Amino acid sequence: GSCNGLQHLSAILRDEQGGQAVNLIPSSTPSDIYQDVADAAKLLVEADAKSGNELAQQILDFGIDRKLTKKPVMVVPYSGTQYACRDYIQGAIQERFDKGETAPFSAFDASIYLNRHVWDSIGTVISSARAVMDFIKGIGKAYADKQVPMEWVTPTNFLVIQDYPDLESRRIKTIIDGNIIRLSYREPIDGTVCRGKTISGSSPNFIHSLDASALTRTVNRCLDQGIHNFAMVHDSYGTHCSNVPLMQQILREEFVEMYENNDVLADLKDHAITTLGHDELPELPKRGALDLKQVLKSDYFFA
Repeated sequence: GSCNGLQHLSAILRDEQGGQAVNLIPSSTPSDIYQDVADAAKLLVEADAKSGNELAQQILDFGIDRKLTKKPVMVVPYSGTQYACRDYIQGAIQERFDKGETAPFSAFDASIYLNRHVWDSIGTVISSARAVMDFIKGIGKAYADKQVPMEWVTPTNFLVIQDYPDLESRRIKTIIDGNIIRLSYREPIDGTVCRGKTISGSSPNFIHSLDASALTRTVNRCLDQGIHNFAMVHDSYGTHCSNVPLMQQILREEFVEMYENNDVLADLKDHAITTLGHDELPELPKRGALDLKQVLKSDYFFA
C-alpha cells in the first residue's frame, strides 16, 4: 500500500487531493506523496531565499529530497507530532552528512528551520488527514473527560476498547544475596483513565483498527474464493503467484465496499453518544468528492 494509513484517511473524507497523492486514483505512473511534500516545502523555502534568507538558499543548494520528508509523512496517521517531524528531518540530513556530503549549516539548525515548512506542506498535500485525526482526538477527549475508556465498533463488527488507566508508582525494598535491592514499578489505578494517552492514542489506534478490518475482510473473501495461503503484514498482502491477480482485485473491492457501506466517523460518534450519554461532541468534518470506485482501477493502490 502507498502510505496505507493515509490511504484510509483520504478514503474516509473522500479527499481527492490526498487520494491522488496516495494512489487511490488511477494514473499511468505511481504518485509519490513524499516527493509531493518535498516539492511543496521547496516552494516555501524558495520564497524565503528570494527574500534574502541565507540559510534557505544554503538548504536549496544542499537539496530537499523525498528522504527528508518520508518519515514525517509516514507517521502522520499515527499521531506524529511536529517535534517528531523536526527530529526525523535532522536524522535525514545527518545521514547525508555521514555519507560525506557537506553544507555550511548543522543538521540541527537546518531541521529547526525546515520543520515548519515541512509540517505545513504535509497539511497542504493531505489536509484530510489532520481533519480526521482532530475529530477522532476530540472524541477521545470526550471519553477522557468522563473518565471512561474510549471504545468503537469496526466495520467488521469488532468492539475495540482502548483502556489506558492512570498509573501510580510503587516501590519495593528487598534483600537478595545479602544486598539491599530497591525496585519501582507502575501499577494501574482501577476506575481511572489516563487523559493524555487516551487522546494521543485515539487516532493511531482507530486507523490501525481500520487496517485490521480491511485485512480481515480481504482474507475472508480470499478464503471464500479459494485462496488459502497468505503472507501478510497489515499493509502488505502476499500469496502464491497464480493467486496474485485475484487477490489484487479482492483487496480493492473490499476496501471500496468497506468505506462505501460504513461511515466510520459517524459510527464512532454515534457509539460515543450511546456510551457517554451525551452529544457534546465534535462536528463531523466535511467530505470531499472523491469517487472511491476509482480505487478498483488504480494499479498503484497496492503494487
